[in-house]
Amino acid sequence: MISVIFILIVIILPDPTNALVYSGQFIVLLYGIMRLVPAISSITSLFSTVTSNRVETKIIFDALQEDRATIAVNKNIKTEFEQIVFKNVSFKYPDGNFIFDNINFSFKKNDKIILTGPSGSGKTTLIDLMLCLQKPYSGSILFNNSVDLTEEIVKNHFYYLPQEKFIFNETILNNIALDSLDNIDQLSPKSKIAIKDAVRISEAEYFIENFPKKYSENIGEFGTKLSGGQKQRISLARALFFSKDILILDESSSALDPNLEESVNLSIQKNQDKTVVCISHSDKIKKYFNIHYHLESGELKRIK
Repeated sequence: MISVIFILIVIILPDPTNALVYSGQFIVLLYGIMRLVPAISSITSLFSTVTSNRVETKIIFDALQEDRATIAVNKNIKTEFEQIVFKNVSFKYPDGNFIFDNINFSFKKNDKIILTGPSGSGKTTLIDLMLCLQKPYSGSILFNNSVDLTEEIVKNHFYYLPQEKFIFNETILNNIALDSLDNIDQLSPKSKIAIKDAVRISEAEYFIENFPKKYSENIGEFGTKLSGGQKQRISLARALFFSKDILILDESSSALDPNLEESVNLSIQKNQDKTVVCISHSDKIKKYFNIHYHLESGELKRIK
């Protein structure tokens, strides 16, 4: 390729004695362009991703720009969580069939609920309704069986731990606390105890202590220093640290080995101040939940 370019330059140039100079400059230019191509491709891909998710982006920015005074007022009048009630709830997507029709169920403070069902049965949709990410086609979802469940109530009382874990290019401490601290001693005594308790319950204590810098260890982009199971335990520790009333686990221990999965779930269930709703396909952990719902063919049945 380079030899062809050189021959063309010799033919085209009026003064062939400068061919080496011009061909060298051209090759440098060509090399520079080739080096820029991956960066340009990445920018184009990023722009495409942003534009295709502009609706979701707007929702996030709207939430960030909410009137903080209004939120403060709402927090002052919020009541303690007692129960969530689904009354005759039906749901379907536009131009689709009903995912479920006229379902009724409830759970109260400190309940431990496991939700099972085949893939595509609507378990995630049910959770989306619980988080106000979707609205019922008909029926109502009530907070404390008295007021409609709203986004504000969800923000105050729910913590959702998805199957896909979000790990940041930061220290273990900042991945759990979502802060920008240099070491754990910068936390208040209360927060320090809360972090340690969350780490202990999520079975992350052992591997954290094995890192040279312990809580101050940077775990790399996307958590490259961690295994899949360790990422899950860090994410679970984060959920426990923020200590919302209702913890929703979406296959959140699936990357753990069976023994560790049982140990983590046992530790969570011992936390009497936490209401847990768990989506899982694991038969081994069902025994740690006092309520079992099974969703299939649009019907929600209580097993125990």
